[in-house]
Formats: sequence, C-alpha cells, structure tokens
Amino acid sequence: MFTHNLFYAVGEAGGEAINVKAGCKVDASYNVMYSPNTNAFKLSNTGFGGSRFQAQIKAYNNTIVNSGWRRDPNKPKGGSVWAEEGCLVSICNNLIINSMFAVKAPDFEVAGGAGADLNSVFDYNFYASGTQQSTVAQHIANGTLTAFDGFKPGVTDVIYSAHDVRGGSTGDNDPKFVNFPFTSNPPGSYTFDPTWDFHLQTGSPPATWGVMATTNKSPSPK
Repeated sequence: MFTHNLFYAVGEAGGEAINVKAGCKVDASYNVMYSPNTNAFKLSNTGFGGSRFQAQIKAYNNTIVNSGWRRDPNKPKGGSVWAEEGCLVSICNNLIINSMFAVKAPDFEVAGGAGADLNSVFDYNFYASGTQQSTVAQHIANGTLTAFDGFKPGVTDVIYSAHDVRGGSTGDNDPKFVNFPFTSNPPGSYTFDPTWDFHLQTGSPPATWGVMATTNKSPSPK
C-alpha cells in the first residue's frame, strides 16, 4: 500500500514515482506526485509466471502534477500513467494536472496485443492544463508544448473514458489548489516548494466530482 506520500523530482534520465511488475498487488491512494521524470505510475505484468502472479493495481485519489516533461523528448513513453503487458488495473478518481500526457495504455482492447488486462478500468480522472508552454525544441517539433496537447483526442495510446473531465483548452478546469501556481509553474520544473498546498479550496471543480466522491473509493477491475 502506498498512501499519503509525497514523491517529487524522481529520476534524472528516466524513472517513475511508482513502478510495478508481476508478483505485486498494490493499492495507491492520496499520494502527491510532482515532476516524476516519465510517469507517476508505470504498471506492467512483465515477469509473470511460476510463483509470480498477475500484477494488480488500484490507483485512486492521487494528485499527479508536471509528470513526464523531463523524459528524453526523443523517447517519449507516457507522461502520467502507463499500463501495459497484461497488468490488471483500476485507474480512477485521480487529478492529473499539467502533465505531458493523459493516461496511456498501449494496445488496450486490441486482441492479441500487449496491453493491460481487458478487465481493467480507466475512468473518472480529472485533467487540467495551465497555459504555460515547454521551451524544449523537440516538444515544440512534436506539438506537445502544453499539457493540454497531450490530453486532446487523437493522441496515440491515450485512454478516453466516458466520465473523464478534460476541458476544452489550456486554462480550463483550474483545480483551485489552496496554494500552487497552476498557470505559471514551468512544465519541466522539478523544484518542489514546501509551501505548496494541494488540498482543494471550497468550490474547487474536483471537490464534488468523481465516481464516488462521498465514499473515497475507486471501482474495482471488472
């Protein structure tokens, strides 16, 4: 179980806040993950077999901020959550803010593919992008200047679910944290300010939103 932790500036040339493989059963909730190099969660069933059972992960009510921007821009692999290789997951009720991409699950629901288990659930995640832009040349060439560019429809491997909240442009869906520069914190920044407060103000859009806003739970895999 991972709960009520603060992860920040994880990885220099790669790396995730939480990386799960076969043989693990994980419940992750109420964590703040600021500027992991590649993903907040990299979830995989690699290594499955023998005594190593299927990787099973529930990740809910986490706050993911500025994820993915420090990954080598020539080798992008996710930018918030990455699920692959037959892991069984429930990724719900998370705040994904100013991160490079929305939740990604390559080959999910592709017969014979290497995607997450078909019984996995991805839904009720809340996305928001400030207006600030990356100045990295390859990000500009790739068309991923803002987080919103990685949340839009049509992005490769991104999961689009019926109850996700994404907004229509940069600056939409300000989560109204108690203290965080939502529209000015640079995408590639990894310096964590201990005065930041990621609690939600009264009237914050995500405060009364989600699959089970009053029970603080997440749907189980199918």
